Amino acid sequence: MSIRCLFTKLLVMAFVLAVGLALSGTPALAGASLKTDPAAVDYNPKALATMKIMGSGFGPEDRVEIVLSKANKGQDVPVASADADKDGNFVTTMNMLSILQGIFNMRFKQGKPAPDPNNPPLPPGKYTMNAKSWDSPATASYELTINAPAKK
Repeated sequence: MSIRCLFTKLLVMAFVLAVGLALSGTPALAGASLKTDPAAVDYNPKALATMKIMGSGFGPEDRVEIVLSKANKGQDVPVASADADKDGNFVTTMNMLSILQGIFNMRFKQGKPAPDPNNPPLPPGKYTMNAKSWDSPATASYELTINAPAKK
Protein backbone atom coordinates (compact mmCIF):
# COMPACT_ATOMS: atom_id res chain seq x y z
CA MET A 1 0.00 0.00 0.00
CA SER A 2 1.39 3.37 -0.95
CA ILE A 3 1.88 6.19 1.52
CA ARG A 4 -0.63 8.29 -0.41
CA CYS A 5 -3.28 5.55 -0.13
CA LEU A 6 -2.57 5.08 3.59
CA PHE A 7 -2.80 8.84 4.17
CA THR A 8 -6.13 8.99 2.32
CA LYS A 9 -7.56 6.12 4.43
CA LEU A 10 -6.42 7.82 7.66
CA LEU A 11 -7.95 11.10 6.55
CA VAL A 12 -11.29 9.40 5.79
CA MET A 13 -11.24 7.61 9.16
CA ALA A 14 -10.55 10.89 10.97
CA PHE A 15 -13.42 12.56 9.11
CA VAL A 16 -15.84 9.73 9.96
CA LEU A 17 -14.78 9.88 13.62
CA ALA A 18 -15.23 13.67 13.75
CA VAL A 19 -18.70 13.48 12.16
CA GLY A 20 -19.68 10.66 14.51
CA LEU A 21 -18.64 12.65 17.55
CA ALA A 22 -20.44 15.74 16.28
CA LEU A 23 -23.66 13.79 15.80
CA SER A 24 -23.43 11.83 19.06
CA GLY A 25 -25.24 14.50 21.08
CA THR A 26 -22.42 14.91 23.57
CA PRO A 27 -22.34 18.59 24.54
CA ALA A 28 -19.05 20.33 23.97
CA LEU A 29 -17.43 21.86 27.02
CA ALA A 30 -17.16 25.58 26.40
CA GLY A 31 -14.52 26.08 29.06
CA ALA A 32 -14.90 25.49 32.73
CA SER A 33 -14.48 28.27 35.28
CA LEU A 34 -13.85 28.42 39.00
CA LYS A 35 -14.20 31.18 41.60
CA THR A 36 -14.73 31.69 45.31
CA ASP A 37 -16.93 33.92 47.43
CA PRO A 38 -15.34 35.81 49.05
CA ALA A 39 -12.47 36.26 46.56
CA ALA A 40 -9.95 36.37 49.45
CA VAL A 41 -10.37 34.53 52.73
CA ASP A 42 -8.95 34.91 56.23
CA TYR A 43 -6.42 32.39 57.51
CA ASN A 44 -8.58 30.47 59.95
CA PRO A 45 -10.44 27.17 59.67
CA LYS A 46 -13.95 28.61 60.09
CA ALA A 47 -13.45 31.25 57.36
CA LEU A 48 -11.98 28.65 54.99
CA ALA A 49 -14.84 26.22 55.70
CA THR A 50 -17.56 28.81 54.97
CA MET A 51 -16.03 30.18 51.76
CA LYS A 52 -18.11 29.13 48.73
CA ILE A 53 -16.31 27.46 45.84
CA MET A 54 -18.29 27.78 42.60
CA GLY A 55 -17.66 26.09 39.28
CA SER A 56 -19.37 26.19 35.90
CA GLY A 57 -18.80 24.77 32.44
CA PHE A 58 -18.24 21.21 33.62
CA GLY A 59 -20.04 18.23 32.15
CA PRO A 60 -23.49 17.29 33.41
CA GLU A 61 -23.16 15.52 36.77
CA ASP A 62 -19.34 15.56 36.61
CA ARG A 63 -17.52 14.56 39.79
CA VAL A 64 -14.98 17.28 40.50
CA GLU A 65 -11.90 17.28 42.73
CA ILE A 66 -10.59 20.64 43.98
CA VAL A 67 -6.99 21.07 45.13
CA LEU A 68 -4.52 23.77 46.05
CA SER A 69 -1.94 23.06 43.37
CA LYS A 70 1.59 22.24 44.54
CA ALA A 71 0.90 24.01 47.83
CA ASN A 72 2.67 21.67 50.25
CA LYS A 73 6.28 20.96 49.28
CA GLY A 74 5.27 20.72 45.63
CA GLN A 75 2.34 18.40 46.34
CA ASP A 76 -1.33 19.16 45.66
CA VAL A 77 -3.51 19.64 48.74
CA PRO A 78 -7.04 18.26 48.24
CA VAL A 79 -9.54 20.65 49.82
CA ALA A 80 -12.99 19.81 48.40
CA SER A 81 -15.03 17.76 46.00
CA ALA A 82 -18.29 18.45 44.24
CA ASP A 83 -20.88 16.94 41.95
CA ALA A 84 -21.89 19.20 39.09
CA ASP A 85 -25.61 19.54 38.39
CA LYS A 86 -27.26 18.72 35.05
CA ASP A 87 -26.01 22.06 33.68
CA GLY A 88 -22.38 21.45 34.74
CA ASN A 89 -22.41 23.90 37.70
CA PHE A 90 -21.55 23.32 41.35
CA VAL A 91 -21.25 25.13 44.66
CA THR A 92 -19.30 23.55 47.49
CA THR A 93 -17.13 24.39 50.50
CA MET A 94 -13.81 23.13 51.78
CA ASN A 95 -13.95 20.05 53.91
CA MET A 96 -12.98 20.80 57.54
CA LEU A 97 -10.83 17.68 57.80
CA SER A 98 -8.99 18.73 54.62
CA ILE A 99 -8.49 22.21 56.07
CA LEU A 100 -7.06 20.90 59.34
CA GLN A 101 -4.90 18.18 57.79
CA GLY A 102 -4.00 19.75 54.45
CA ILE A 103 -3.66 23.47 55.17
CA PHE A 104 -2.87 23.59 58.88
CA ASN A 105 -1.06 20.20 58.82
CA MET A 106 -2.71 18.99 61.99
CA ARG A 107 -2.56 15.35 63.01
CA PHE A 108 -5.12 13.77 65.25
CA LYS A 109 -4.04 12.32 68.59
CA GLN A 110 -6.73 10.76 70.74
CA GLY A 111 -9.37 12.42 68.54
CA LYS A 112 -7.99 15.94 68.97
CA PRO A 113 -6.08 17.96 66.37
CA ALA A 114 -2.44 18.67 67.23
CA PRO A 115 0.28 20.45 65.25
CA ASP A 116 2.65 18.23 63.31
CA PRO A 117 6.15 19.29 64.42
CA ASN A 118 7.66 17.97 61.17
CA ASN A 119 5.21 19.71 58.84
CA PRO A 120 4.32 23.36 59.54
CA PRO A 121 1.04 24.91 58.35
CA LEU A 122 0.89 26.40 54.87
CA PRO A 123 1.65 30.11 55.06
CA PRO A 124 -0.94 32.75 54.10
CA GLY A 125 -0.58 33.91 50.51
CA LYS A 126 -1.74 33.25 46.97
CA TYR A 127 -2.51 29.71 45.89
CA THR A 128 -3.65 28.23 42.61
CA MET A 129 -6.89 26.34 43.16
CA ASN A 130 -7.52 23.72 40.47
CA ALA A 131 -10.77 21.89 39.77
CA LYS A 132 -10.56 18.74 37.66
CA SER A 133 -13.40 16.52 36.54
CA TRP A 134 -13.11 12.78 36.97
CA ASP A 135 -15.66 12.25 34.20
CA SER A 136 -14.76 14.69 31.44
CA PRO A 137 -11.72 16.64 30.28
CA ALA A 138 -12.99 19.79 32.05
CA THR A 139 -10.54 21.67 34.27
CA ALA A 140 -10.51 25.16 35.77
CA SER A 141 -8.09 27.26 37.82
CA TYR A 142 -8.48 30.17 40.18
CA GLU A 143 -5.99 32.22 42.20
CA LEU A 144 -7.09 32.11 45.82
CA THR A 145 -5.73 34.61 48.33
CA ILE A 146 -5.53 33.49 51.94
CA ASN A 147 -5.02 36.60 54.08
CA ALA A 148 -2.59 36.63 56.99
CA PRO A 149 -4.26 36.63 60.41
CA ALA A 150 -4.96 40.04 61.87
CA LYS A 151 -2.35 41.11 64.39
CA LYS A 152 -3.66 41.38 67.92
